[in-house]
Amino acid sequence: MNDTELSCFLSAAETKNFSATARYLAVTQQTVSRSIKKLEEELGFALFTRNSSSMQLTAGGRIFFRWASQFSAALDEAHERFFPGPAGSEAPLRVGLCDWCGLPSAARRALDAIGEDAAARAEYRTGAFSALADALRGGQIDILLLPEPAARSLADGGTLVSGRAFCSLPLFLHARGGTPVPEAPWLHCSLGRETDEWLRRTLCGLFGVSELSVTPLDRLDSVYTEVMLGGGWTVGPENLTGDGLTALRRPLPDDLRVPICAVRRRSSAAAALLAGALEEGAL
Repeated sequence: MNDTELSCFLSAAETKNFSATARYLAVTQQTVSRSIKKLEEELGFALFTRNSSSMQLTAGGRIFFRWASQFSAALDEAHERFFPGPAGSEAPLRVGLCDWCGLPSAARRALDAIGEDAAARAEYRTGAFSALADALRGGQIDILLLPEPAARSLADGGTLVSGRAFCSLPLFLHARGGTPVPEAPWLHCSLGRETDEWLRRTLCGLFGVSELSVTPLDRLDSVYTEVMLGGGWTVGPENLTGDGLTALRRPLPDDLRVPICAVRRRSSAAAALLAGALEEGAL
């Protein structure tokens, strides 16, 4: 099986039409027919059933399609990671670094680890979560590194990459001026059951109460919005403070250890390698 045969089969399985496959791949219909026939001879079974009006995958064809799709995706990923093209042909990787918790130095270490060339050509942009989120959605940066709770809010903005790297996050209380704390609701985006319980116990101890009124929200940006509107208070990094918000105090004696994630938009070798370093815990 060669690349042409694989491409012809995958496209034909999607289009259910050899003519459409030929147009899509910019080859002749005879090339498509020969490629499918050769594959069927090598496999020893038919891939399609055909009649004058339609074409469908056989049971064997459906099984082979699942395998071929996975194989093709793995080849694409390997090509993206390890064969980016001639040296210097790629545009610089634009890395966004949320400035909550020392991520700039972590990202530089990761890029240094994957190669001097990638590190030398990377461009860094640090800032607050909201500004970097807008930059990612607007295409001004290619990959954004940030703590996992914030990354979940951007899952629709690109490919979310989780890993085994962690950062320490100092936490502060935040509220709009005049919001009573802790009487008002604690606006909270879950960090996982164990972390949520640790935060609850710590905050109850801080305020000398047995329970807190908690309003759970699915997204971190929704928490920020509700706090800005005076709907309650939250716990977050010090520079979460914006217009009308006050960082009241640092409530926790210990930093919160949270996973680092990445949201990647541009498909490039450097972005893939940085995401791979994150997945391996190299940060």
